[in-house]
Amino acid sequence: MRTLVIVAVVAALVLGCQQSRPTNPLAPPMGPAVRTLKEEGDQLARSHDWAGAATRYQTALNRESSNLELRLAFGITLSHLDRREETVEQFQWVVNHSQPGAPEFVMARTWLVEAGELEAVRSTSAAAATDAPSASIEATPRGGVRGMTSWPGVTPRERLVPLRITLTGEDRENRDVTLGRRFRLGEPYRLADARPGKYRLRAVAIDQNVELWDKQVVVEAGKETALDLSASDSSVSPREFSPAN
Repeated sequence: MRTLVIVAVVAALVLGCQQSRPTNPLAPPMGPAVRTLKEEGDQLARSHDWAGAATRYQTALNRESSNLELRLAFGITLSHLDRREETVEQFQWVVNHSQPGAPEFVMARTWLVEAGELEAVRSTSAAAATDAPSASIEATPRGGVRGMTSWPGVTPRERLVPLRITLTGEDRENRDVTLGRRFRLGEPYRLADARPGKYRLRAVAIDQNVELWDKQVVVEAGKETALDLSASDSSVSPREFSPAN
């Protein structure tokens, strides 16, 4: 069964980055004392001592508050301690202070979107890049995706199953766009204001941390693409996911 545990996914990514961390040429190097604190925090995080790691990262940030690596590591550690508001604060800082497409930006934005804390991400930095959409593309009428969600044994009035649906651009013209909202399984959904192009649509049962759908969809200018989500086209079977029981 395909599952999606947000903090685990992000933690796996960051642990890999700790072994081969991309450098930010615009960021000043860490001082020796701060670097030592960061390395101690990394070691504690690898041992799943999240409280200890958070203390090291916080101490380091008190000395160098604008360091991107520290902010990202601190945010991931906080997510494991269920300190949601502080996690959101750190990841929002990372998104606002990193380059679109950079590993740090992608990790932080993914967590925020999946956690329902970021409804739409359109970076002004990306718009200024050479491969960003032109003014004519921005003027193109927007489209969207809509449909019905259904699952055997799930009736919204009898059982609430929160569903998180996200739409992420995969074309050159829309790859800086991510839309997301919460819905109820068994009810209609609608995501609007999307630039035309190819998108990846993902739907996750929030309480169970189960990804029910992962689909490719094309959005046309001025139109809403119809895409129903049912058990028959899910990668998860009703036997594997039975929230009504």
